Amino acid sequence: MFKNSEGYADPTAGSAMNQIMKEYRQQQKKRYADKNRRKIYVASRYAGDVDANVKAAIGYCRLVIDKGYMPISSDTWLLTTIKEITKYLDVVDAVGYEAHELDMYRQFFGRVIIKHRKSRPQGVYFKTVQERLEVLQILPTIFDGIDFPGYDKVRLSYEQLSTIIHRNKRDWVAALENQKAVYLITDRCSGKHYVGSAYGENGMLLQRWANYVNDGHGGNKLLKEVIEEFGIQYVEQNFQYAILENYNARVDKQIILDRESWWKETLGSRAFGLNAN
Repeated sequence: MFKNSEGYADPTAGSAMNQIMKEYRQQQKKRYADKNRRKIYVASRYAGDVDANVKAAIGYCRLVIDKGYMPISSDTWLLTTIKEITKYLDVVDAVGYEAHELDMYRQFFGRVIIKHRKSRPQGVYFKTVQERLEVLQILPTIFDGIDFPGYDKVRLSYEQLSTIIHRNKRDWVAALENQKAVYLITDRCSGKHYVGSAYGENGMLLQRWANYVNDGHGGNKLLKEVIEEFGIQYVEQNFQYAILENYNARVDKQIILDRESWWKETLGSRAFGLNAN
């Protein structure tokens, strides 16, 4: 029990102090994880088929991220945004400004590959590097990640799933929009699992996964609690989505629910994970 300077119980101040310490521990945990994340160096040759080499380097960098590591590629970058700073913030260990994206450059986001050697992966001020930037390639379409690999090989980060949903990637949409399924969500930071199902009444697999992209929790109780405690950014950085079993639209709902329950018991997602029932 927190006590004030006169020795009396002060639950209001105690609650405030507990919240401050909770936020501090979360910041320390994230700082430690970022500092100690294993780094993987990705390189490509600027010889032979340069276009293929650059595309391969980008693909391998994304693979490194999906595995939970930090990619280091000394001089090949994909342009993802250009922003104008509108306000500087007095913060430490966080984004130190507010900014809005410049629409006039939006057509180039995800398409322009730039050669630039820099020491940090964070954003930089354009005026400090503009003389050293070299455009290697402008892709005809947005680089939108991996093609659909088959149901038994689906394993997506939140970023990859978000890209598929928001860009309406045709091969993935065609594969998932009419499929019933039992699926797995894994918190790669805590190691906890959530087993879910898509059986038509609650939406086919594409719709269910679109719900997770939209709000992070899809209406599930314990996933909501994760977001309430750590924020949606935690989900975006740590959650992974995979298919355990898939079925065509004619399969009876009860079969899918029975298999969902079997996977929950097998993976311990009720006792130790993120399933509340």
